[in-house]
Amino acid sequence: MQQSKEQQVHLFDYLKVIQIRWPIILLIFLLVVITTGAITFLLPRQYEATALIQVQENADFDIFQQGRGATVDPRFTTTQFEIVQSKKILWPVIQQLGLAKEWGDR
Repeated sequence: MQQSKEQQVHLFDYLKVIQIRWPIILLIFLLVVITTGAITFLLPRQYEATALIQVQENADFDIFQQGRGATVDPRFTTTQFEIVQSKKILWPVIQQLGLAKEWGDR
């Protein structure tokens, strides 16, 4: 019982300090928000972009070639997979095949 009473006293002490100092707390909060806004407004704009570049040494390379010694570079297959997944390729295929309607209802 004694310990609970001490905790309540401490809580009321903290609340009293906050109640007395609320103008300073509000002033500091406003200064931080205004300073952050001003710095963000004054900083130069930065933009980000991504690009996928495909370099081909042999344009006649067939990924599905069969036979002895037919090896496929893992970088080639990874690049081709990323190209197929790109929005420029994927969205026209989805629209042409009506996949959004077919799979969207499920």
